[in-house]
Amino acid sequence: MRKSFCFTSLLVIALSGCSSIEERRIASGSLAHTKYKTIGQPDIPEGLSVPKTSLQYIIPAIEDNGQPVGKNLPVVSPSLILATPSGTYLEEGALTSSVVIDKLDNEVSVLSYTANQVIGYLNAQSIPYTLLSEDSSVIQTDWIIEVLEGNSPWYALNSVDKELGKRFKITIAPASHGRTATVTTELTDFVVSEGDDLVDSLDDFVKREVEAELLNAILQRYAQSQQVQALERMSQIRSGINTDEGFDKSGNPALVLNTQYDIAWPKFQLVLRKLGFNVKDLDKSNGLIFVSYQGAEDSSWFSLFSDEGLPLEEDDYRIQLTALSSDQTTVTFMDEQATPFTPASLSGIYPEFAEILQQDNLDL
Repeated sequence: MRKSFCFTSLLVIALSGCSSIEERRIASGSLAHTKYKTIGQPDIPEGLSVPKTSLQYIIPAIEDNGQPVGKNLPVVSPSLILATPSGTYLEEGALTSSVVIDKLDNEVSVLSYTANQVIGYLNAQSIPYTLLSEDSSVIQTDWIIEVLEGNSPWYALNSVDKELGKRFKITIAPASHGRTATVTTELTDFVVSEGDDLVDSLDDFVKREVEAELLNAILQRYAQSQQVQALERMSQIRSGINTDEGFDKSGNPALVLNTQYDIAWPKFQLVLRKLGFNVKDLDKSNGLIFVSYQGAEDSSWFSLFSDEGLPLEEDDYRIQLTALSSDQTTVTFMDEQATPFTPASLSGIYPEFAEILQQDNLDL
C-alpha cells in the first residue's frame, strides 16, 4: 500500500513524547494574545485629519477558519546562506535560496565563470545533470538519492533505513552590467520512501533547508578552490622567474618574463622596491606602473655589493607590463614622457633585474 501524507505530520508522529522539530518551531510562552479582540481604529474628532501611518510594520492577519492560528503558526528563521567565498554576497530581503557571485578579475563572462563553479561541484559529487539552456544558465540535476539511517535528523520512526530522493533546478541570472550573477537553487522534486510508505511533500521551512543545503555546499567548494588558488598563486609569486632581453608587441626593447601576467604584476613590484624604485601609482588594467628611482642608498640589495646602483638618473619613469602570451610577459621601461628605453639602456639594467627575478622567497 502506498500512502501520500504531509512531511510535517510525519515529524509530529515520529517525535511525539520528546522535543520535536515541530515543537521547536512554535513560539514559546503563553498564547493568551490569541484571545484578545482586535482593537478598531480610533474615532477622529470632526475637523481633524486622519494621521498618516506607515504600512511597513503592519502585522498581517493570519487566521484559520476565522480563528487565530496560535500553535499552528510556525515561528522559525530561514536557513542561512553562507556567502563565505570572496566576491559573494546576499541580496537583502531575498525570499529564495540565492547568492550573488562577482566574477572579480576573471576574463571569462560572469555566466561562464559562475556556471563553472556550479558544474564543478556537481561533477565533484558525481551528480548527473542536464543543461536546460544552451548557455548553461539553467541546470536541472538528476535524482540525488541518499540512504538515511533510523537516527537521521530528518525524522525517526524506527531503525529502518529510508531512501531520500531530491531533484533541483539551479538558475544563474547575470546582471545587466555583466559583473555579477545570481545563483538560485530550487527543489523541484522530493520523495522519501520506506517500504510501501511514500512522502512526497514538504512544508516551506524544510524545503528552504534543503535548497540552502545544496547552495551552501556549492559555495563551500567555491571557497575551498579560492583558497587553493591563492596558495598556488602566492607560491608562484615567491618563486624565481627566468628573464631574457627581447621586444614587446610594439617592437620596443623589453624584458621578457617567463610567467603569466597575473604573476608578473605583483612579482615585479617587489623587484622594483628591492632595486631602489618607489612605486607612486598603479594601473593594472593597462599594465602601467609609475615609479621614481631613488638610487642605491635606498636599496638594501645594492648596499651589499655596490654604492653605485643602477645606471639610471634619479628621476620618474613609467613601466609597461603586457601579456605576450599565456606564459610570457614583457616589461617595457619608459621615461616620464613615455619614450621607451633604447636597447643599450635596457641592457644596462638587465643583469640586476634578472638576478632579483630569479630569486625565490622575495619578501611580500
